[in-house]
Amino acid sequence: APPDAASHRRTAAPRLRADPADRRAVPWRLYPQRRRDLPHALAAGGHGPDRGHRRGRPQALCHHRGRPRAHGRGARSHRGGAPAYPPQRARVRQGADSAARARSLRPHQTRGPEAPWALERGGDRARGGPAQPGRRRHGGKPVSEHVHQRLRHPVKFRPLQVLRVETVTPHMRRIVFGGEALEGFHSGSPDDHVKLAFPNSEGAFVTPTMTPEGPQWPEGLPRSPMRDYTPRWHDAEDGELVIDFVLHGDGPAATWAERAQPGDALVVGGPRGSFVVADDYDQYVLFGDETALPAIGRWLAEMPEGQVAEVFIEIADERERQTLESDADVRVHWLERNGVDAAGSRLLEEALRDYELEDGDTFFWIATESRRARMMRKFIEGQLGVPADWIRATGYWQAGEDSED
Repeated sequence: APPDAASHRRTAAPRLRADPADRRAVPWRLYPQRRRDLPHALAAGGHGPDRGHRRGRPQALCHHRGRPRAHGRGARSHRGGAPAYPPQRARVRQGADSAARARSLRPHQTRGPEAPWALERGGDRARGGPAQPGRRRHGGKPVSEHVHQRLRHPVKFRPLQVLRVETVTPHMRRIVFGGEALEGFHSGSPDDHVKLAFPNSEGAFVTPTMTPEGPQWPEGLPRSPMRDYTPRWHDAEDGELVIDFVLHGDGPAATWAERAQPGDALVVGGPRGSFVVADDYDQYVLFGDETALPAIGRWLAEMPEGQVAEVFIEIADERERQTLESDADVRVHWLERNGVDAAGSRLLEEALRDYELEDGDTFFWIATESRRARMMRKFIEGQLGVPADWIRATGYWQAGEDSED
């Protein structure tokens, strides 16, 4: 050891420990770094100069900047052959097909049938946090500041009538609503949510009155069952509101939509607010299942010429594909479960694992089952190093809930 090893250890090598009882000093040979206690990173293993050894024991994280560096970061590996999910042109300006690209894995990660592996491991890593001026991403590119907007709307319940009913796919029914009460309705974002109130057990609509203290329900009356849905589009000039219903299960929404006819009544409340995503990203990547199709379809339809988007949509089978129109440069990948249960599918996760982050700033939007959306968000933050406010992940439904729709 050099003669000044002790002084170097005191000034440059902090003590990094997996638990308060472990106070062993980090060897002087390791790179200087700030003092950090990161038991979650150490427990995951695969960090530091002894990567893959002594898992769970104290190791130094070289050049740590807010999150552990992934093994082989910056490396790219390619799998030959065509992707398992054939991309479909979204009518205009879609990119050509490309081979599926896979990111390099840590030695202890596999591609076995236990699919959520990588996403869950990625979630155990340190999270990136929101973008901040001066913060740097992988590749050394400064993070740009993109400004999102949150809009608030007064909540009002509006009694509407069914104007038309259309069949989009075998399991998707489009219902067009109208009525004088629709005047003043506003939806500022493609993934807005409205509350649909269905007839109660007595065939009546019982909805709350909005007060400063919150919603107040009438006493002594059975409440109307309510569900969240995304407006497919709203035409204020023609006075029409379009909502797409996925027909599955036997819950109140699916049952009502399957039987709906022109003239039927429904009560629509909200939306309470809108989250408007900044329109100055270099590209937008959307992940969703069939419940997210109304939001995805509306977002693509509203994208202007020149914007770039790549979309991954998980559906039951080939019959559930839709025509998605857009003026933007869009590439759509249809991921077909073909008999696999929606809660147990991992097609979106596999597509995310195979996605190679392009140069420039990318906004990620995810909408699927709650747990899957949460794991995908953690993977994007932990593995791809994307700032937290460049991601919007929403659980549109929850596996095991008693409400089938």
